[in-house]
Amino acid sequence: MAKFGVDLELLIRAIVQDELKKVESQPKPLPPMLAYTEREACRLLGMSSRSARHYRRTGQLRFSRVAGKAVYLPEHIEEFLRQHERGGKSRR
Repeated sequence: MAKFGVDLELLIRAIVQDELKKVESQPKPLPPMLAYTEREACRLLGMSSRSARHYRRTGQLRFSRVAGKAVYLPEHIEEFLRQHERGGKSRR
């Protein structure tokens, strides 16, 4: 019976280590900020800067300007995500 307990412990350790490696290899989310640059916002939204410019021009992605550069407040990003949820209502 003791042998079974040792084997089980080794199996559990191996599974936990494997899961930790998977979690550690995931990209780290950006920390909450007052405003995000275009690059940071695109990373959060999973889009290219060209797509971000399109959504800005069409009024679908709100933004502000600081020193002539587009910046995105957290509420701008959250609003865009809510409006473009996958699996939600059709956007047609």
